[in-house]
Amino acid sequence: SLFVRPGMQRIDVPNQDELGAANDVMLTAYKDAENKKLVVVAVNCGKSAQKYKFDLTKGTLKNNEVTPYVTSENSNLKRTDIQKIDSIEIPAKSVVTFVGELQ
Repeated sequence: SLFVRPGMQRIDVPNQDELGAANDVMLTAYKDAENKKLVVVAVNCGKSAQKYKFDLTKGTLKNNEVTPYVTSENSNLKRTDIQKIDSIEIPAKSVVTFVGELQ
């Protein structure tokens, strides 16, 4: 993977309904303490965009912001506008990798 690298530590994504996620949005998160990076991969299999609020990085993510890279029918790892971690949007039928910088 371009963003999830060997040696990164997988971290828990709170408030995720794993059974419901199989039909909707699946999330995984990884932390690289050495390079101060947080990577969240979101897969939205649904037909509509979904919003999600992360609590896992409160106070540890620089400016509480992440940069999304969207892969969908019309884009291939397209970098989009920076989003706040407490209100990210995952477009329909897409894979979005959110990259943030840890403090």
